Amino acid sequence: MKDLRGDKLEIPKFKINVSQSFWEVMSSVGLAGGKIVPGEYEKCIMLILDGFGYRLMDSFGMLGGLGMEAHEIGSVIPTMTATCMASIFSGTMPAEHGILGARFWLPEAEAWVKPLTRTTADGRPLDMKRELILTNRLWDVMADKGIGIRAIKPEQVGKTFSQMLFPDEAIELVPGAGGIGKSLKNFLASEDSIALPYWPNPDLWLHHGKPIEEIRSDLWGVLNEVSRLRNEQNADKTCLVVMSDHGMVRLEKTVDLRELNPLWEGIPHGKSRQRMASSSKPEEVAEKLEGVHVIDGRKLLDSGIMGRAHEKSYGRMSQLMLLAKGNVLMSYDGPDHVYAHGSLSADEMSATFAFCRLSDFAPQNR
Repeated sequence: MKDLRGDKLEIPKFKINVSQSFWEVMSSVGLAGGKIVPGEYEKCIMLILDGFGYRLMDSFGMLGGLGMEAHEIGSVIPTMTATCMASIFSGTMPAEHGILGARFWLPEAEAWVKPLTRTTADGRPLDMKRELILTNRLWDVMADKGIGIRAIKPEQVGKTFSQMLFPDEAIELVPGAGGIGKSLKNFLASEDSIALPYWPNPDLWLHHGKPIEEIRSDLWGVLNEVSRLRNEQNADKTCLVVMSDHGMVRLEKTVDLRELNPLWEGIPHGKSRQRMASSSKPEEVAEKLEGVHVIDGRKLLDSGIMGRAHEKSYGRMSQLMLLAKGNVLMSYDGPDHVYAHGSLSADEMSATFAFCRLSDFAPQNR
């Protein structure tokens, strides 16, 4: 696959990617055949650390301290949180489930939409939940089998995005890391089989350049809350998975998209390493946007890189997909991000998948 300048898209290869991670969770409790996790447990906790990829975790000196069997797995393209989470909880690739980026065109709404907030790009509420996902959700698969699942989220995140992936009654909002620990303790004593706690801070804090020691301290705090459960009921029968949805890249350069304003028709506002756009002069856009892959959107879907495309994904894909190269940020409003994600560099595509028996989980802050 080449962009409009003729440059080849170099895509890192991994044993599995995040769209297969939930199948590993199902494998752990004997409901599917996975490639990594053995099916020897009765319960599974999958803790998702947003944005804290394998290479990032290693560079922060935290990988060895987990004390778990750790694997580097791939993310999906584009490496945006909404896209990756939809892949994890549908078990499908982006072109299949239809969440094609941080913003995409939704024909039913006749508007650009932001799936994380379930709003249009200009801030109007979007009256769609389950319908945004074009494939079955793994919740549906598990519910048909009578398997109990709970999604656990910090209160500051809210339910807005999760309502695409789970029914309201399966989503529990809790007050911080301590709330996650308390909820997981209740889970271990319950009849539910799978718990899905989510921690957003790595992604949020890395974007805005929080000191590394603060990020490390915050993450060890969450991990230590989980480790306190190792002597609880059913801990010896529970698989613990710690994973991320994508990685991040440290930025060195910003490309100002406003300089091409006369060429845009669908304007890619905001700041990211991935944007959709449309232009009457796509070749001129490609020529002027140094440090960015400018890709024909339909050809990208046809290529299979994003998975086997659902017919409705073609209506959601814009004329052009923009993916930054190297350490470049595309921005409309200034270079205030320190780390970012969305494109296909090895650092962004590098996700974490680590597991152990919960009763053996004793992380060491090295």
